[in-house]
Amino acid sequence: MRDAAGDARAAFLGQRLAEHVLENGAPRVLNVPTGAYRTADGGWVMIALIREEHFTRLVEALGRPDLARDPRYAGFASRAAHAAPLFDTLRAAVAAETTASCLEKLRAADVLADRVNGFGDWLADPHVAATGGAVTVAPRDMPAFKVPGVSPEADRALAPAPHVGEHSRTILAELGLAENRVAELAAEGIVGLG
Repeated sequence: MRDAAGDARAAFLGQRLAEHVLENGAPRVLNVPTGAYRTADGGWVMIALIREEHFTRLVEALGRPDLARDPRYAGFASRAAHAAPLFDTLRAAVAAETTASCLEKLRAADVLADRVNGFGDWLADPHVAATGGAVTVAPRDMPAFKVPGVSPEADRALAPAPHVGEHSRTILAELGLAENRVAELAAEGIVGLG
């Protein structure tokens, strides 16, 4: 039997699954050295290269203009063939910078880059707050907390999840079980009655 929730989660992996199949189980890293890099203060910066000139801007901003002249890194294809040493070099360069200083340099050089947010960062993001990207749910017997919003209509209809066993009597009655049998099942610990 298919699981709708599992299908929904798997849908997020569609592109990666296609890459896996089309690349015989070993997808290539596209636009090397695109990737996430750890900074000196423990943060992460995501860097993306779209055009060839972005590589020159990137390495110059990180104080390594020599890399732009290295024939191993002359284009996307040759950088992919020599990805390991390039990634090692750039990891070291980014690791010497704080997240803020790294982003300042990369943005000044017009390199596509941004910090990788944790959950707290995402919740505090001004765009998320302004667009209602996170909505508050308040389950019974629990403190209120935020979850990602889906759509204004769905968010307004969002009800707390039922407690374990909250609807057991109703469901079991609909399945034809008499109340005394439901009580027996509860006494045996087979079902919970919330």
